[in-house]
Amino acid sequence: MELESEAERVFIQQMKARRQSLDLTQSALAKRVASMGGALYQQTIAKLESGERSLKLSEADLLARALDTTIQDLLSPVAGLGLPRLTSEGLEAHLAQLMEEHQKAQEVAEMAKRDASIASERFVQARQEADYAEAEASRARGLLVSAHNRLEGIRLQIDMAQQALQSLRDGGE
Repeated sequence: MELESEAERVFIQQMKARRQSLDLTQSALAKRVASMGGALYQQTIAKLESGERSLKLSEADLLARALDTTIQDLLSPVAGLGLPRLTSEGLEAHLAQLMEEHQKAQEVAEMAKRDASIASERFVQARQEADYAEAEASRARGLLVSAHNRLEGIRLQIDMAQQALQSLRDGGE
């Protein structure tokens, strides 16, 4: 179903933007509506947002209140974004502030990217060191087994030498 009017399209668009800006899922919004005595389900909100279902005025009021705003604000492309009602100069100043915040966020993202790259390199290095240590431990275990076998061989030779010596002593007396 296609949306019936430009006002409904703007309302739904601003409702969705407001829901997302509040970090609400469709289910969370439906729960908010229910806590106000309304009966809108997640599936209904999904159909409204996708344009599969028309919006009723009573639903518009409930949705606006659940989003802590007004129908009037959700009908305004600027006000529905949660921006104060501003003049052209005010919007330009707000845009400049947003651009500055965006630049700072990009810088933080670049720093995080560098940190992640360094951490990745350190991880690779640690993995290589762990592999080397594992190889060394394996070699040491091999040497230990070899030494243990050699000791067993020497013990057998000692036992045999002691028996031969005892035999010579017993035979010589």
